[in-house]
Amino acid sequence: MAQDDESTKTALSPPYIAFASLRTLFSSLKEHGLPGRIDRSVLTNFSGAVGSQIITALRFMKLIDADNRPKPDFQLYLNAFGTDVWPAELGSLLQNTYAPIFELDLKTASPSQFIERFRATYPNKEETLRKCVTFFLNAAREAELPISAYIMRNKKPRASNGPKKPKVARQQKTDNENNGNAASAGAGAGGGNGGKSDPVDDFKNQLLGKFPDFDPTWPDNIKAEWFKGFDQFMAMAKKQ
Repeated sequence: MAQDDESTKTALSPPYIAFASLRTLFSSLKEHGLPGRIDRSVLTNFSGAVGSQIITALRFMKLIDADNRPKPDFQLYLNAFGTDVWPAELGSLLQNTYAPIFELDLKTASPSQFIERFRATYPNKEETLRKCVTFFLNAAREAELPISAYIMRNKKPRASNGPKKPKVARQQKTDNENNGNAASAGAGAGGGNGGKSDPVDDFKNQLLGKFPDFDPTWPDNIKAEWFKGFDQFMAMAKKQ
């Protein structure tokens, strides 16, 4: 009985994964078929944390039961995914599972009204709440639901200390480019290379210039890979 109670509590928590992760799952399931149970052996393309969050999301959206077995409607939504009827079907799914949110007139509600309703309906820590709201609004956008432009424009509210890492990363990239330019200028003014730029520095600058700019809207796993790749590049550059 305790286990059933815990499952019910988990099911009441709205999705806080990236909406792109749910789309990735639907694409994979539509290609390979819907299994008899959604578990970690099916979610091998996702990290352990994201996989657990996906299962929570599917329970909340009433697509799987407490034992992670797909409900009949799951196959119907998979059939619609990627077709012309997908926005309408997704909209119906959202309206069924987020019924208290749609009691508010989302066409005219202010961002504060929307957040207040979301917070009162699904109390959570602020960071988790932000992710829940972002998932909902990204899903609503794909479903082409009529939502106030004021709400959609503010769909990613962040604390003042939120996006510091991307700024630091971009600034570090700019500083390295400037340092490379300064080194080349110094060599051209009569440095140890006889007025020629250092080919090693030139190569570093060209390689860094091809490194993709950080996008804060990426899923968390892509962000982690970006920082990992950037750190590896900087470590390699220091050894030269």
